[in-house]
Amino acid sequence: MPIFSRRRIQRMLDDLAGIVPPAQFIGRLNDKRFENALPAEAELALVWAANRLGGFEAEPPWYSPTGRLPEGISSTLIPGRETVFDVKAVSDRVIPGVVGMRRISARLVEAANRAVKGSGRNLDFFFHEKRDYRNPKLHRSIHAPPDHVLGDGAIAALGDFVRSGPVEGDHVDIVDGEMAVRVHWKPGTHPLNNHRSSTVNEIFDIDDNYIAAALREKAKQLKSPRFTGLKGVLLADVGSATLKHLKGMDQLGRSASGLQIIQRHLDEPDGGLDFVCVFSPRTESTMWQRARRFWQVTAIVRCGLDLPMSGLTALASQLPEPRFDGYALEQLHEQRLFSGQSRGWYLGSGMTSNDVDDEMKAKFSARMLHEFLAGRIDGDRLRIAMRGAFEYQLAQGRTIRSARIVSGGIDEDDDLVELTFAPDSAASPFEDRSLPGPEAVPKPED
Repeated sequence: MPIFSRRRIQRMLDDLAGIVPPAQFIGRLNDKRFENALPAEAELALVWAANRLGGFEAEPPWYSPTGRLPEGISSTLIPGRETVFDVKAVSDRVIPGVVGMRRISARLVEAANRAVKGSGRNLDFFFHEKRDYRNPKLHRSIHAPPDHVLGDGAIAALGDFVRSGPVEGDHVDIVDGEMAVRVHWKPGTHPLNNHRSSTVNEIFDIDDNYIAAALREKAKQLKSPRFTGLKGVLLADVGSATLKHLKGMDQLGRSASGLQIIQRHLDEPDGGLDFVCVFSPRTESTMWQRARRFWQVTAIVRCGLDLPMSGLTALASQLPEPRFDGYALEQLHEQRLFSGQSRGWYLGSGMTSNDVDDEMKAKFSARMLHEFLAGRIDGDRLRIAMRGAFEYQLAQGRTIRSARIVSGGIDEDDDLVELTFAPDSAASPFEDRSLPGPEAVPKPED
């Protein structure tokens, strides 16, 4: 899965057995749809981490006999206070312009294929943005209404373009009502990456947006006359630019930051929540060191409420490292790159030497070897991964002396095969290995 390895997810399911039914997550984890699978993965991880802290009761049936139950109640999340919480995963996918780009590009591909069979896979769509400086709610948005229906003129213009024999770089501009898009001819375009815009996914209405809506939904769910403790939401970033840049992306302050949106909801008299904790998966890398993967964790508390953060910090420390940034998760999932039967995520190969024994050790992906033996990939892929090491070792007169499996661990979906190569007469020229002994006497000359 995109956030964690499949091995790690299965371990989480196993650890929660008897506490939370695994079936509650498995169906959604296996779902091809991003909007179901990734929230399930985030929920599972945070519930698993809360359970590891202790003092956790999952989905207490008494909390709301007629409504949806919260993820659980914890006595350690906020030390000394009974705390009910629920998990919500959010992404930019629900922003109207983002939804519109996906839907319209799919319809344009269908229209192009009707005009010229197969032409849709060569189209790339750049949607123009519109700016309304008089109305801050629509300061910047995308010319891609989610419910737009293509007009005859737009379909005709696209048909003329694909029938004109375009070459790479050619384009046509199509304006159809509120939709405005530039269609490029770009052979080999992947259908999941065939649309884009210059507009940043910012929020301009502090009240009418997907984050505020998510908090209102969870506040309603957590209402209960039977509970008098603290109420909070663990908000997981699975592709939200606003949560990733929590303090805001616009230095001029024209758009609403995630921090402002959350604080505004918490401070409302009927907000119904005491705190929100944001979990955003991050990766950082430099030219001099490998990527650092971590969770950016930020707790926001209702104004006037002083809460110890040690429990939330401990919760975050229980989480395994995320494998990718939030923005990459949806496309990686939609490409089905993490299905159990898709091509594996291979560990890297490498070689080490031992000059004393004249041995060489090579490590490479066990999953790759298995897929080669199963006929799913060809030998060239395996040879390329080893950078010609097999041929080189044989040419140097070394053959495989031993082999073993090196575990990749629970947070990798692969292991390593370690082969030891050593000199072998079966692959080497004959040589004189005799050594003169101490008793050897030179033969006298006649």
